[in-house]
Amino acid sequence: MSEIPLELYKAIDRASEKFDPVLKDTLNPFFGKMYSSLSSICKAVEPALKEEGISLKYFLSNDVIFLRLVHIPSGEHEDHTAPLFGENAQQYGASTTYQRRYLLQVALNLAAVDDDGESTMGRGTTPDTKTAAPAAKVNRKTF
Repeated sequence: MSEIPLELYKAIDRASEKFDPVLKDTLNPFFGKMYSSLSSICKAVEPALKEEGISLKYFLSNDVIFLRLVHIPSGEHEDHTAPLFGENAQQYGASTTYQRRYLLQVALNLAAVDDDGESTMGRGTTPDTKTAAPAAKVNRKTF
């Protein structure tokens, strides 16, 4: 396998052409903003990923969550990681779901408005929350 997983990137690029819009389907009660849930993101991308032979696997180890994208036909893979936080099981579980959502968005280069973080960053409000944000096209054609 090469250092750069070219076959995986090509498959992600093909899959991204078929991603459904990522819908903002969940209300953040603290900020009153809608955001795309993990379920909404998975529903938008998983069929196209499976069609291209890409499997998503999550692993937990020592307060870190790992997302592994595997291109089954070539065996190539790419890993993404994020820390987990929490003082109790509920907080830890919420952190796991939150990080799974953001790892998937990063790994697939999905355009998403960070509605549940905008207010904390002092950037004010975000666009109308009932609209669908189309999934961004992955640009890895330079490889």
